[in-house]
Amino acid sequence: MGADHGLSERAYAALKLDLVEGELPPGRVRIPHLVERYQAGATPVREAMLRLVGEGLLVMPVQGGFEVPALDEIAVRHLYEIAQCSILDAAACQIGAASPLVFDERDETGRAPAIERLFEFLAVRTGNPFFLARVRGLNDQMRRIRRAEESRLSGLHREFAALLGQIRRDERPLVRRSLIAYHKRRLRHLPEIVGAIPPGRRT
Repeated sequence: MGADHGLSERAYAALKLDLVEGELPPGRVRIPHLVERYQAGATPVREAMLRLVGEGLLVMPVQGGFEVPALDEIAVRHLYEIAQCSILDAAACQIGAASPLVFDERDETGRAPAIERLFEFLAVRTGNPFFLARVRGLNDQMRRIRRAEESRLSGLHREFAALLGQIRRDERPLVRRSLIAYHKRRLRHLPEIVGAIPPGRRT
């Protein structure tokens, strides 16, 4: 039982990272390929896939099987819209934080975009685990989109620094306006961003 659970956890972690980073292309997922890729049995892989359906990183079409969802303009627009609502709520709901937290700009993994970590920081500051789970899930679903932003939008470092400064100074009205402007800018450039999302590696 313990060994099976360990295999399932390893398959889950590896598959989730591949999905978040866009290593697998949109479309049907072949379980035998994942079994070989992660050196795990079909059962642990299937268990991992079911967990990731619950996280929105995989879907189960009515005809059966599993698919990596496509990030077309409609899907990306919807993700930006729900992200804006979630982050605005998190930024406004700071009173529940148990203690002040300091955002660390360093990223030891070198993986997560800075804005993703900043949004998670805002969710942590609410002291509300449901906010944190929602924002983390959105971050996972939007990692490929944010990578595409980096290749299509200029001034990201300046935009990030201004927002971080406002958050550190607790300038809530400015933070709200900046977050709205942040998402509106991306919606204006939606076709370019969607066009720059990597298609994943065919195997």
